[in-house]
Formats: sequence, structure tokens, C-alpha cells
Amino acid sequence: MDFFEHQDAARRSTIKLVVLFLCAVVGIVIAVNAVVLIGWNIWFSDPVQLVPPGREQARRLMDGQPVQSLSGGWRWFQPWPIGIATLATLLVISERMFTKSLQLRGGGGAVAQMLGGTPLTHATNPTEKKLQNVVEEMSIASGCPQPELYVMRDEPGINAFAAGTTPDNAAIGVTRGCLEALTRDELQGVVAHEFSHILNGDMRLNSRLIGVIFGISGIGMLGLVLIRSLAYTGSAYSRRRKNDDGRAIIVILVAGLTLAAIGYIGVFFGRMIQSAISRQREFLADASAVQFTRNKDGIADALKKIGGVAGQGAVRNPHAGEIAHMFFATGFSTGLSRLAGSLFATHPPLDVRIKRIDPAWDGKLKPVEGRKPFAGAAFAGETAMPLSDVTRRVGRIEPEAVAFAGKLIESLPEELIEATREPYSARAVCFAMLLDEDEIERDKQMRLFEKFEPPLGKEALRIAKLAKPLGPGGRLPLVDLCLPALGRMSDLQSANFCRLLRQLVEADGNVTPFEFALYTIIVRHLRSCPTSGEKKKRKAGQIHSIRPLLDPIRLLLSVMAKRSDNPNGAYKAGMARVAPELADEPRPELPMNRLTLSLDQLDKASPGIKRRVLDAAAHCVAADGVINVREAELLRGVAAALDLPLPPLVREAFS
Repeated sequence: MDFFEHQDAARRSTIKLVVLFLCAVVGIVIAVNAVVLIGWNIWFSDPVQLVPPGREQARRLMDGQPVQSLSGGWRWFQPWPIGIATLATLLVISERMFTKSLQLRGGGGAVAQMLGGTPLTHATNPTEKKLQNVVEEMSIASGCPQPELYVMRDEPGINAFAAGTTPDNAAIGVTRGCLEALTRDELQGVVAHEFSHILNGDMRLNSRLIGVIFGISGIGMLGLVLIRSLAYTGSAYSRRRKNDDGRAIIVILVAGLTLAAIGYIGVFFGRMIQSAISRQREFLADASAVQFTRNKDGIADALKKIGGVAGQGAVRNPHAGEIAHMFFATGFSTGLSRLAGSLFATHPPLDVRIKRIDPAWDGKLKPVEGRKPFAGAAFAGETAMPLSDVTRRVGRIEPEAVAFAGKLIESLPEELIEATREPYSARAVCFAMLLDEDEIERDKQMRLFEKFEPPLGKEALRIAKLAKPLGPGGRLPLVDLCLPALGRMSDLQSANFCRLLRQLVEADGNVTPFEFALYTIIVRHLRSCPTSGEKKKRKAGQIHSIRPLLDPIRLLLSVMAKRSDNPNGAYKAGMARVAPELADEPRPELPMNRLTLSLDQLDKASPGIKRRVLDAAAHCVAADGVINVREAELLRGVAAALDLPLPPLVREAFS
């Protein structure tokens, strides 16, 4: 299953989520109405029974006069209480879902902080440095923005999670136990598992699931509030109405207890939804981790260590139950899951997961031997990646790409790596990548800094000297490392940064493929950049046919073909992948600055259409049988504009 099939599978899981959620809501509404009707009949059964079938009875009720029932016994159809109870129930569920969804709009960082995680921007010890290096390698190897890193320092269990709504606001959190107990290979397997969730659309689905579970548990919380209010209600009621028979207190008590019991309907459906959505996707993420790292022992040994310690991957934070489905291993269990066994488990059993990864496993678990010394990045040797079938690599992490990323990071000066981890210096790194080699053009660029922050220009010049040995093929991976720090800028800093970035790109009147790719990657990551229309509301999956998109596809392939020695041949090779009948039409002559408008239209396509567009672009630049560095950068920019994580393609450029 490739990236695009994973995206479709995530959408099918979303439909399953909606169906189960509606079942939960219907069950809760029915239960609440039953409770309300029982209370209603108890309250009005003696001395009078209130069943207002018409306007006269309603008028008598409003005047405070008793309304006698037209028939004896309890009445189970009461339009007023049923309507009010249904509306109130839906409001409670909706309000809690909206509140939780609003809380999660900040991305994965909000989830990590809810669990007590602290951001890891500067590693202060070898184990944190190990984690930081592994995540940076995976980010470069996948072509995916580097997620924010959080460490749950108060959690001794071995566990991790990925959270967020898009790859741009993703966060990976790991427990202290995970850092202390796992070797580098084992930690790499866990991180690769979490990157699989980010790349395959699981993360967004999991975030929606948090809001659903929080919403359907709201009635139970309301019941607990009613029970707690009895102390005040009882004393106040006795002071005001000493002769009352206490039915109000009885009704409140019964209602509170019953609503609390109804809350278990929400818990029941919540655990059912969590187990139905997450278990199969854990198997897929395990398999992807092995595929990404080409090392089955890493993730298998991590699972064996989890099974070999007391408490396994338990997370003690009180919010752990809300995101139980997000953890690498079972981090939270309830009486319901323990009673029903695997029926309501959010994760497959550890032994089953290990057996799927390592069929020859002898059943022995691994004891935790304590913290391992930091050994640095291992490099298995550089391997040229085939140029065919670029779309197959979208959303995947190739072992060769991981090895390349490790070698790249190892070759960079520590000062340059540190510069990518702070917002101020990360901006300077991005600006440094845009400084022209021509002295006249560079002086023109430096004058642009005077309107914003002159010291930033000097810092960019200094960093440009540090990065000079990097070579053209290492520039975009270095920008990738800057993205988490850039995401921590204030709105004003972001606005000024994007404005200056665009001016530097356009300073010489010629936008190169690298400049286009750099600008597109950064702006798509920040989302709030005010300078080029990216603030528009983006609606993915609107267009499911290639026909309405033929004009922007022509523009895209025309611009890309210009970089080829045979533009007409390159254009035909690309068009043949999407519309063979139009491949012989004349190639339109269009400038590079029209490319953004075309990509904005193409970004509204479904994943299947995006696959065909990227495939056509790849065949366009590879029409001569080779993808050079500039063509690879252009292709990476196109993929970023379509929200497709494309890993580095050209190995030879980095040797």
C-alpha cells in the first residue's frame, strides 16, 4: 500500500468513525430520554400527572394551575421533555467536541503539552541528542517537515506518540523511559513507526477521534456534576421548603446517578471506536517502520523491552485515556478493556505484533539494561536511487535516504546544526541559502535587510560561509531542519520573514527551481504567510476528474519542460501520462511566476489525481533519463505545493 492508497484508507476509516459516532450519539440520546421520562412520570404521578396534550393544558401549566392527565398510569410519549432532553444532550456533546477540537487546532504540540510534555529544542544530554538526530534523519529522508519534539520527563514507561492535524503541525512525544531504555536502533524503529502515522493520514484521523471521545463522554460528566451539587441543593431546599416531600432531591440524585451510568455508553462506544480504528493501522505502521529502516530488530526489540518491564508502556497522565489510540504501545487500559480483553484494546497484543515482525521469535522478552551510551549516526553506505516511479516514494522512507540523512547531518558543522534550532538563526539559515554568488546581486539583496533587521543580514552572510561546502544538493535538507524553529515565530515575525523571503527570491527578476522549492516548502509549512495568497481556505479532495485540471497541468508541465534540453519532448512525455490525446498539442510558453497559480488549482484535487500530476511532472523532468539537482529541487517544490512529502531523489549530488 503506497502513500495515496493510505490516504484513501484513512478516508474510509473516517467514514467508519462517523458511523460509530452517530451510533454512540443515538444510544446516548435514547438513554437520556428514558431517564428524563422516568423522572417526569415520578415527579407528576402524585397528586397530579402532567401530560399536556393541547393548548388548554399548556395554558393552565403556564398559569401555575395543575393539569390532570386524561388517562391513568405513566405516559411514555411526552413531546416537550423528549425534545428538550434531546436538544440538551446534543448541545452537551457538540459543545465538548467543539471545545476539544478548538484546543487541538494548535497541532500536535497541544496534545503533547496536555500530556505533560516539554519541548525539546536543544538537547542537553546524550539521550536527547540521540532522539534529535534520529528525528532529523527521518525528516530529511521522508521529505516531510520535521515535527516538533516533546519529552514526557515524568513518564518512566516506554512509549511514544505522534499528534497533529497535518504534517506541518505534527509533534512527536516520547517518554523518559523510552529515551533511557532503548538503544539507537530501537529508538529509530519507534520513531519510524510514528513517522508512518504522520505520512499515512493516521494522525489527522486520531486527532478527530480525540474530539469524538471527549464529546460522547460529556453526559457522564454532567451526571457527576449533578451528584456533586446535591449537598448544596439539599440544604437550600430544606431551608426554603421544609414541608416538601424531597422529591426534587430524589429526582436529582437518580438523574445524576443514571446520567453517570449513561456515561458508560460513551465509554463503551469510545473504546469500541478506538479499537476499531487504531488496531489494524498499528500493524501497518510496524511494517512501515521495518520497511523504512530495513532493520526489523530495531522495532521488534523495542516491543520486546516494553513487554519485559513492569507496567510496560503505561502512561500515568490523567489525559492518557483520551489519546490511548495514539500511543506506540498500550499506554492506558480501563476495566472495560481488561474485562473484555482484546475486544476493546486500542492496540494488538505485543506478542502478535512481534511475531508479525519477527516470525522466528522464540517468545523471550528483553530485559531493560539501563541507558545506552550515545554512539552517533550509523551510515550503511550511499546507494543511488532509481529515477523511475517517483510517486511510489511519496510518503515513504527509504533506508538509503535514512543513511544519507545520517551522513549529511554528521558532515555539517555543529554550529550550523544549532543555528537551525532557534527561530532567529533559522531565519538567517534560510536567507543564507538565497544569497546570490554574484557580488552585485548579493549587494542588492543585502540592502533589503535594512528595511527589516540589518543584523539578520550579517548573520545570513556568516552562515552562508559555513554552509558553502554543503553543495547544491544539501540545501533543501538544511531548510527542512529549520522548519520546527520557524513554526515558533510570532505572527509579526512570520509576516516580516515571509515578506523578506519573497523579496530575496525575486530580487534578480529570475526565480530558480531551488528558490521556488525553498519558498514553497517554507510557506506551506507556515500556512499563515501573508505574502502570496497561501492564507486562502484550502479544500482538499474537491476534484476527482483530470478534465477540469488540464489547463493548470499544461502550465505546470510547460514551466518544468523549460529546464530540459528538449522542452517539447519533455512536455510531451509529461502530458502522455495524464492526457495522451493532448500530448502532441503545442507547448504553451509561460513564465515561472505562473506556476504557483497552477499549483493552487491542482492542490484541490483528490489524492489519486495528485498522484497522476506528480507522475507526469516526474516523467517531464526525467524525459532525458536523468534527474539532475535542479530538476529534483523543482520536483520537490511541486510535491510540497500539493502537500505530498517527497524524499530526496538525487544521491550523486551529495557525494
